[in-house]
Amino acid sequence: MSAQGTRFTRYGSLLCILLLAVCGAFAQQDTGGILVVAKDTSGAALKAASVVVTNTGTQSQLHGRTNNIGTWLATPLAPGDYRVTVSGKGFQTTIVQHVTVQLQQNSRVDVTLSVGNLQQNVVVTAHAPLLDTENVSIGQTIHGVLKNDLPVSDRDFNRLAVLTVGVNYTTPSGPRDTASGGFSANGISQYQNDYVLDGTDNNSYDQNVNEGRTFAIEPSLDAIAEFKVETNAYSAEFGRDGGAVINVITKSGSNHFHGSGYEYFQTSDFNTNDFFNKAQGISKTDYTKNIFGASLGGPVWLPKLYNGHDRTFFFVDFERQPYRSPGSPVRGFIPTQAEASGDFKGDAPIYNPATNQPFANNTIPANLINPIAQKIAAAIPAPNLPQSGSANYFHNSPVNDDDNRVAVRIDQQFSANDRVFGRYQYQHQSLPQVGLFSGTLLTGDISNMADAQGVVAGWTHVLNMRMINDARFGWTRLNWITAPANGSQNVNQQVGISGVPLQGGLAGGLATISFVNSDLSGFGGAYSEQDLNGTYQGADTFTWTTGHHTIKLGGMYRWVFFKSSASSFAPNGEFDFDGHYTAHYTSGTADSGTGNPFADFLLDRPEMARISAIHTNNYQRRAYSLFAEDSWQVTTKLTIDAGLRWDYVTPVWEANNHGSVLDPITHVLHIPGYTGSFPSATQAQVAKGIITLDTHSNRYFGVQPDHHDFGPRLGFSYLVTPSTVFRAGYGLYYGPEQLGFYGEPSPGFSTPFLLQDSFQVPNSNPATVNTVTMSTGFPSYALTNPGDPTLYAMELPLKTPYFQQWNVTVQQQLGGQSALDISYIGSKTTSMYTNQDWNIPSPSVDGSVPYAQRQPFPSVDSNGNLIAGSAIQGPSNQGMGTYNALGVKFRSHFRNGLTMISAFTWSHDIDDITNAGLSVGNNGRASYPYQQLTLQRGNSDWDIADRWVTGFVYQLPFGRGQRFGNHLNRVADALLGGWQTGGILTLESGPWYTVNQNYDSAHNGFICGNCRQRPDAVAGQNANNGPRKVDPNNSAVHWFNVNAFTQAANGTVGNLRRNTVLGPGYRNYDASLSKIFSLGGKRAFHIRLEAYNMTNTTNFMAASESTTPSGFSLGDSNFGDLTADRGGRIVQLAGRFVF
Repeated sequence: MSAQGTRFTRYGSLLCILLLAVCGAFAQQDTGGILVVAKDTSGAALKAASVVVTNTGTQSQLHGRTNNIGTWLATPLAPGDYRVTVSGKGFQTTIVQHVTVQLQQNSRVDVTLSVGNLQQNVVVTAHAPLLDTENVSIGQTIHGVLKNDLPVSDRDFNRLAVLTVGVNYTTPSGPRDTASGGFSANGISQYQNDYVLDGTDNNSYDQNVNEGRTFAIEPSLDAIAEFKVETNAYSAEFGRDGGAVINVITKSGSNHFHGSGYEYFQTSDFNTNDFFNKAQGISKTDYTKNIFGASLGGPVWLPKLYNGHDRTFFFVDFERQPYRSPGSPVRGFIPTQAEASGDFKGDAPIYNPATNQPFANNTIPANLINPIAQKIAAAIPAPNLPQSGSANYFHNSPVNDDDNRVAVRIDQQFSANDRVFGRYQYQHQSLPQVGLFSGTLLTGDISNMADAQGVVAGWTHVLNMRMINDARFGWTRLNWITAPANGSQNVNQQVGISGVPLQGGLAGGLATISFVNSDLSGFGGAYSEQDLNGTYQGADTFTWTTGHHTIKLGGMYRWVFFKSSASSFAPNGEFDFDGHYTAHYTSGTADSGTGNPFADFLLDRPEMARISAIHTNNYQRRAYSLFAEDSWQVTTKLTIDAGLRWDYVTPVWEANNHGSVLDPITHVLHIPGYTGSFPSATQAQVAKGIITLDTHSNRYFGVQPDHHDFGPRLGFSYLVTPSTVFRAGYGLYYGPEQLGFYGEPSPGFSTPFLLQDSFQVPNSNPATVNTVTMSTGFPSYALTNPGDPTLYAMELPLKTPYFQQWNVTVQQQLGGQSALDISYIGSKTTSMYTNQDWNIPSPSVDGSVPYAQRQPFPSVDSNGNLIAGSAIQGPSNQGMGTYNALGVKFRSHFRNGLTMISAFTWSHDIDDITNAGLSVGNNGRASYPYQQLTLQRGNSDWDIADRWVTGFVYQLPFGRGQRFGNHLNRVADALLGGWQTGGILTLESGPWYTVNQNYDSAHNGFICGNCRQRPDAVAGQNANNGPRKVDPNNSAVHWFNVNAFTQAANGTVGNLRRNTVLGPGYRNYDASLSKIFSLGGKRAFHIRLEAYNMTNTTNFMAASESTTPSGFSLGDSNFGDLTADRGGRIVQLAGRFVF
C-alpha cells in the first residue's frame, strides 16, 4: 500500500474509533437550553434541588439536579414554551411558567425557594429572554411576531437575516443569489455561509448557483418555527465554512391543533413604475402573483383507533407561488437600422482593416458586408426607445413562473427517554428565461426547472439524568435542468454557419454573437445544462452534564456529490467581435475612440471563435468532523465556553477520473490514472516542453488533502449585575467548500475530456484574420481533435482558507422588556480562494508582437508553430482580508405592544478578494495574478460602511383590553380595535466599484475568462466628487467624476486600484398594516396591506443584472452613469386565518 493510502487508513481508523467512542455529530444545532439557578431566600446556592423541565406543547420532560453552586443546564431542548419546576427538601416547590427556549441559546431562570413543604407551590411567570448570559456568539433569532408579521418580499426567510448586526445584502447588480436575499456577514463572502435545516446540511452544492440561492430547500415561512443567524465566534458544533450560520427549524405538532391558511396577492395595478421605465416611456410590468397555502399540526388522532396525545404529532404544509405576466420588459442596447446596414454616421470613425483608411461617410460598402452577417443583421428589430444610458430597445416577454412546496413532519415520543421525528420536504420550480430577442432567430431563450427534496430523521435518547444522545440522518437533493427553447432547430445552418452539430437537440439555435468592449447586447447563445447535487449525512450528539460542566462531544460525516452535465461555454458556437479590426492604427497602436465591434461583425472579423461539446462531470467529496465543547459554569455569574473542532474535507475528485488540472507555476498537468490519447495540440505542447504530464498524481488532481484543520473556540460570559452582561469570544474557522470553482470552468472541463476548440487571432494587427470566421464555419476536427484544447488551472498546493473571528460585547437590560447590545466585531481572512487568469499575453507596447510569444501556455499548430492559446482560468490562495466593526443592537419585547429589533453597524472591510469562479458586479477582477499583490487590496466588494436596519411590529393601543377603548362595545371594537402596524426600515451607504476601460492598452487581446483592464488615475481628481445628478435630457444619472480617469498608458493595464468609486446608498421602508379579527381562543383572521418601498423612493444602482456595469467602463457612451434602479413601490394584499 502507498504511503498516502496508509495515512488515509490510519486517519480513517482513528475517526471511526472516535465516532464510536463519543457517538458524535452536530445534531443538537437545532436545540437550546435552560440554565436553572436555584437559591434560598438568603441568597445561598441550593445544592441538589430537583428540577423538571416540561414542554407545554408535547408534555415531554427532562429531569435533573442542581450542582454545588445551585445550577443545572437543561439541554438539549427543542425551542418552544416550557414549564420549570424546582423543588428541594424543606422548601416550597416553585413553578416557573412560560419559559421560552430559543434556538442555540440558553435561557436563564433564577429561582428562589422559600422554606416550606414540597406540596406548597409558588407559581411565577417568566419574561421573554433578553440577556444572553451563556452564549458568546454574535447573532439574532427571528421568531414570533417578527417572523410572522413583518413585511417580507416573496415570504423568503433569508431576507430577514439582514436584521442582524454585521449583515448586509450583496452587491445588487451582479451576484447570482441576489434574488434570494443573499448576504455577506462580517466581511466574509456569501458563498461561505452555512445553511442548516432541522440540524442537517441544507446547502446547495450547485457550483454555478443556477437556482439563484445557495441553500437547497426553501421552506415556507409558515412551516418555520424560528431561525437564527450566527455570524461571529459561534461554537465548535458548527463548521463547514467561515461565513454566517443560518440555522432553521421547522414546526412540529403538539397536543393542540394549530395551523394557518393564507393568500398573499400582488398585481401591477397597485404598483408604481420605476424611474427609468417612466423616463423612457415604458409601462410598468403587467403581472399578478399569488402566494397561497395552508399548514396544520397537532396530535395524530384516529377516532376509536388511536389517540396520539402526548405521544404522536404531525405537521404538514403546502404553498404555491404562481407568477404570471403577459409582458415583462427586457431592455438592451442594439444597433440602429442604419448601423445594421453598415451606416455608422454619427458614431466613432471606422476604418477599412485592409487599408487603414476611413470608410467613406463612415459607411461600409454593401459589397463588403458579409452575407451571413447580413442575414443575422436583418433579424435585428428597430430600436423603440430614445437612446438613454445602455438601453435603446425593450421587448415585452411573457413570464410564467411557478414555485410549489410541500412538507410533512412526524414526531413520536415512545417513552420519557426516547423521542424520534422525521420530515420530508419537496420543492418544484419552473422558471422560463425569455430574453431580448424572443421569437426571432437571434433568441437565446431557455427553460429552467429545479426540484429540491430533503429527508431528515432524528432520535433523541436519554441515557440517564446526566447523559443524552441525539442521532440524526439527512438526505438532500437539488436538480437543476436548463434546455434551449429552440434546441432542435439548426439556426446556424439556416444563416450559413457550418460545423455546428445539434448534439442531440441540446445545441440548436444561433451561435453566441458577442460584442467585446461594448454595451451592445449579444445575439443567440441558448444552452443546455443539468446540475444535480446533494448530500447524505449522518449526525449524532452526546451531551454529558457533570458538576459545573456541560460537555458536548461529536462528529459528523457528509457524502457530497455535485454532478454537472453542461456544454462549458459554446455548444452552438461562439464568435467574439471587439472592434480592433475597424480601428485606426498609428505606429501599430489602435487610436482611442476609433473602431466598432458591430462593424467588425458586419465584416466577419471575429477576434475569437470557439465551440464545445456537451460533457458530464460527476464530482464527489467527503467531509468528516469531530468536536468537543465544554460550557463551564465557574460561578453563577461566570460561564466559560471552550471548544475544539477538527474538520477533514477531502479535495474534490471526479468519480470516473475525468479531469485534469494545470499547475501554472510548475507547468505540470495533473491527470490521475489517465491512459488514453490526447489531442494532437496537447501532445505538441508536451513535445515542446510547454506542459508536462503527470498521470500518477492523486485522484484530487494534485491537490493535497489537509488533515490539520483544527479550529479552537474560546469565550466567556460574565453577569456583572442582574441587568448587565459582559462577554467575549474567539474562533478559528475553515472554508474549504466555497462555491464556484467546480462549476464552469473546472477540472472536468479540461483537456482531454472536454472537447472544446478555440480559435484566437494571433495578434491585434488588423491585417491578421482569424482562421475561423462565420463564413468558414468550424472545422470538422474541432470536436474530435481540437487544435487549442481547454485547460483548467490551480495554483498548487491549494490550501484551505481560514477565518479568525472575535467579538467583545456589553449587554444592558433596559427595564423589564428591552435590552441594548454594544459590540466590537472583527475578522481576518487568510488564504481565500481568488480566481485568476493564467494565460494572458504579457503587456506590450507593440500590438503586432504575436500573443503566443507573450503567453506562458501557447498552443501549437499542426506545423509545430506556436499560436495563441486560449484563456486558462482557475483559483489561487492569495486572498486576504480584514474586517472591523462597531455593532449596536436594541431589542424590545412587547413593550406597550411594541416588538422591535434595531441594528446599526459601522464597519470597514478591506481585502483583495473577488469571488472564485463566480461573477460579481463590482468590476474588481484583476488582469494578471501579480496584480493580486499590488492593485487589488482595497475596499471590499461587501464593504458597507454604515448600515442601520430596524424591524418592528406595533399593536395599536385601541380596543378592548388596550390602553384606549377598553370599554368599547362589540361593534365599535370590531371597527377600532385589533389594528397592528409594522415595517422594516433600511438606511445604508453604498458599495464600492472598480472603473475599467474598453481599450486594449496592454495589447493582450483580452485573452482571459473575465479579466479587466483599468485606466490610469488622474492626479488631483477625486472620482467621488460628483456630479451625482440626473441628466434631464436622457434620464441617465451622472454619478462620479469621469475626469478622474484616463486611458492607460500604452503597454500597460492601468494603475487604478480596485474599488475606488463609491456607489449609491440605499434608503427603503417596507410597511404593513393589519386588522386582526379575534374569533375566540387562539383563532384569528388577519387582513393585511403590505407596501414594499412604501415611500416610493428611487434607489439607483450601477446596472441591472450585469456583472460588468457599462457606466463604470471608460470608453462606453454612458461612462460615469448609473443605468438602473431597484424599482418603485409594490403593494401586496393578504388574508390569513390562524388557529
